[in-house]
Amino acid sequence: MGIATSMGGCAAIWGFEDGTARNESDATSDAPSADVLTVDDRAPASDGGADADADASTAPDAAVDATADSPIGIDAGDADAAEEDAAIDVVPETGDAADAGDPCTVAMVDPNAGIFVAGVGNDGPACGTQSNPCLTIQTGLDRASVDGLSIVYVQQGSYAESISLYPGITLVGGWQTSWVKDTSPTADSLVVLQPTSASSTVVATQLSSSARLCTLTVLSKAQANPGESLYGVFATGPGASLLLDDVVIVVSSGGDGVPGDGGAPPDASAGGGCASGDGGAGSPMGAAGASGSAGTFTSQGYAAGTGSPGQPGAAGSNGVDGGAPACVTCYGGCSALCGGTGSTTECGTRGTSGCGGIGGQPGTGGGGGGSSVGVYAWQTTVQITNGRITVGNGGNGGLGGPGGAGGAGGSGVVGNPGASCTTGCTSCGLACCTAVQGQPAGGSAGGRGGTGAAGGTGGGGAGGSSCATAAGDAGSVIATSTMMMTGDAGTGATGAPNGVSSTECQ
Repeated sequence: MGIATSMGGCAAIWGFEDGTARNESDATSDAPSADVLTVDDRAPASDGGADADADASTAPDAAVDATADSPIGIDAGDADAAEEDAAIDVVPETGDAADAGDPCTVAMVDPNAGIFVAGVGNDGPACGTQSNPCLTIQTGLDRASVDGLSIVYVQQGSYAESISLYPGITLVGGWQTSWVKDTSPTADSLVVLQPTSASSTVVATQLSSSARLCTLTVLSKAQANPGESLYGVFATGPGASLLLDDVVIVVSSGGDGVPGDGGAPPDASAGGGCASGDGGAGSPMGAAGASGSAGTFTSQGYAAGTGSPGQPGAAGSNGVDGGAPACVTCYGGCSALCGGTGSTTECGTRGTSGCGGIGGQPGTGGGGGGSSVGVYAWQTTVQITNGRITVGNGGNGGLGGPGGAGGAGGSGVVGNPGASCTTGCTSCGLACCTAVQGQPAGGSAGGRGGTGAAGGTGGGGAGGSSCATAAGDAGSVIATSTMMMTGDAGTGATGAPNGVSSTECQ
């Protein structure tokens, strides 16, 4: 969807949801999905609106360029609305002036207080000084923790990594190659952090004291895996708060749910030799699986709502009974007059029925769609000041797998013949008698078994959510002077619930 220009859209921009007022310094809107994340280092137009040459979706002071091909892109038809909305500036609250010694606002580095990181550095054992910076931010954080230093200075550049924070350490971007602080409105675009494979870009786990990030851009990886949720900042406690000052967060869309697998073919073939039946096809077919429930937030992040597998189909009925066997009179021998002596009866066995076909196996449930989350807080507090958060769409739920076909019924089996015996005596002349041998036949084969019923279809997965912020279990996200843009909620498959699109998901 594009940025709204209606009264409802204006209410969303200024922080009203469902008729409830939010902090009027928090601005929200919606943005459709796109596939590429880009950073715009252009300064805003002097009138506080969008630059004439800038992308129509660029918000005032925003370092993020949302093109029509990006996860937060805006359709060409929404350009006028975006320009109108872009003219609304977000003004920081008064009374928040930083101390002169605040590492997030000072113009000069302190060589003795921090570890230095630059794209031209190295991660050798002696890295971290201003003249010999480390190459990666994580190495800088590790070194600061070991050395008992409280600041990590990051020089402008793009860093392809996910990082884990330490308590008591402030990570500061916005430093030019000369290690002079950029004080322009686009200073947060100088340092861009984006992993290639991790689902979370910044991780803060059980901090014993507060950690802080300043003046940088946090991007998720470019594309989620099927069913995967992506997070700009993932903070879990219990622990102290995480502080974000002048941080831009852009997260790609969540991955669509994985479709369920079809029912497997019968693992055995029906044979003969079964009790008789009517030979009817199996009934009923397997019931469909239940649709996935709405996704929930846990200590591990977003748990997608996966559909349940279907039920197996009923087996087919056994075939009708086989035919009756033949019987013969057997003699123990021939008499002197060439007649049989000591008669008995010998019979074959009755033919048997074909076994009913095996019921079809069920399809598995479809996977739930992943979510796109800017900042996630579980049992901890995240405070955002002068930030900008843009998240993509929630992933669509996956379809349940189709049920497998039922197995064919088995053929009936002919009955076994009886034992050979003397069935008569034949005279061959004076004082000559020959015994005649015979054998009773088995009964005819019974009927073929009925085909098994198909297995049930798996349930559909629930849609994922688009959340600028999300919190749970006493966690909270407190945003001041922060613009938030959300994408569309993911669509649930086959009756499963859709996700939600909100600046504050719970």
